Amino acid sequence: MHKNILSFILLVGTIYALFTLFSGGQFPVSDNDISVAEEWMSAATDRQWAASFQRSEAEELRRLAQGLRKKEYLYDLDRKSNMNRAGEMEFKAGELELLAFQNYEKAVENANNAAREYRKTKEKEKERQAFLMADQSKSRAIEALEKAAESYESSAEAYGPDNADDNVKAGVSAEKASYCRELLARKKAGG
Repeated sequence: MHKNILSFILLVGTIYALFTLFSGGQFPVSDNDISVAEEWMSAATDRQWAASFQRSEAEELRRLAQGLRKKEYLYDLDRKSNMNRAGEMEFKAGELELLAFQNYEKAVENANNAAREYRKTKEKEKERQAFLMADQSKSRAIEALEKAAESYESSAEAYGPDNADDNVKAGVSAEKASYCRELLARKKAGG
């Protein structure tokens, strides 16, 4: 019995050694590896797509808020009411930009995972494209985070004592702006 087991182990070892010698040690690529890589790329693309929609809506909200800021008012109550609306729009724009940042961050992670899978399959061009998508998502994430901070800062100003006079909302907006600036500092420092 032991002799049969030893013979079997020796046979498997010999086959493995011959395979390694003649194939350069490369195992065949499975369809599963390619499928996994494509799923990661699809996930990265979907994240970029979501972020793009969020940024587009945020831009529209900032444009509308800017229109309310530029408007001239006869009554202080109207001005305060519209500054409050502008603050709400800019805060929402900040929230959307922050969501876009998070989606771009996930796109970076997904694209890097795809590149790792493509490396296993020896698909050099697809691996390069995945790394390119990761780099593109990384720079777009920084842009979205900068816009989020700016939107929150504008919101804090609109809510401030010279405008809508809502210190609680101004404080929350300023805190969110600070959070974004802290993230930006970490990202720009390489973290």
